[in-house]
Amino acid sequence: MKRFQIILFTVINCLYVSAQEATREISIYSGAGLSTLGYQLSSGSRSGGGGGDFGIGYSFFLGKQQIAKTAKIFRKSWGIHTGIGLCAYNATTFIDNDLMITRGLIDNDLDAPIEHRTFDLFTTLYGYKERQTIQFLNIPVMAEYRKNRYYVMGGVKIGIPVSSKYSPKGMFTNYAYYPEIDNWARTQEFEGFGLFKNRKTNEKIKLGACAMLSLEAGAKWRIGSNLSLYGGAYFDYGVNNILKSARQSFINYPSDNRSDFTTNSMLTVYAVKVKVITAGIKVRLAMNI
Repeated sequence: MKRFQIILFTVINCLYVSAQEATREISIYSGAGLSTLGYQLSSGSRSGGGGGDFGIGYSFFLGKQQIAKTAKIFRKSWGIHTGIGLCAYNATTFIDNDLMITRGLIDNDLDAPIEHRTFDLFTTLYGYKERQTIQFLNIPVMAEYRKNRYYVMGGVKIGIPVSSKYSPKGMFTNYAYYPEIDNWARTQEFEGFGLFKNRKTNEKIKLGACAMLSLEAGAKWRIGSNLSLYGGAYFDYGVNNILKSARQSFINYPSDNRSDFTTNSMLTVYAVKVKVITAGIKVRLAMNI
């Protein structure tokens, strides 16, 4: 019993000392730089885009420290950093010239036999450009190390998609070929055939959660007895494919009125894997609590 009391007293004393030495910070941050989607295309090319990152953070530190008046100045310290932030990613797909063929479609002319209503759709893109914009809610879990003024953080981030859209611009043609009657339909816009320019469509892209490896490093300046300013560079790299949709055709024809057709995102038509990539500068204002 006496031995148990000694062990219990030792554990409580260690926890008390740790709590006395611990420092907690709450912070707000903002970052900007390259914030894009990385993917390979079966046709065409991709260009990256910029974006922003902002949110709140929470850090918990244990380590050696020196007390100078009322301020705590860290000499060496390990800690854990977490929080929640919103990050925007942008990318653009460009298709110079490409032909896509969708076979075995059936039109809605019920007066004709089905073999005469079966057609192959020939879609050709000309200078077609699509901009993708997505936003993720990111939750970091990172180890942080400080020495004097400098710090470095490394760990993972989990991203939850909150919005996604694509904005196309360019032109394409839809031509239909009916093999059973050896006939082409090229100009019937009421059937969704012909030349189309800058057709407006802003549809959502189905995305899944994202796992990222994250690294950040920089310096810290004390700007008050309880406030600090951080400045540094950060880099995030997604390790999984965030695209949930299976490979799709470019054109979506409604069964009742094909002139109201929509187009799918280039990501679901051409992309193999889609990952997030960010690199930029971040500023963080922190307060001891």
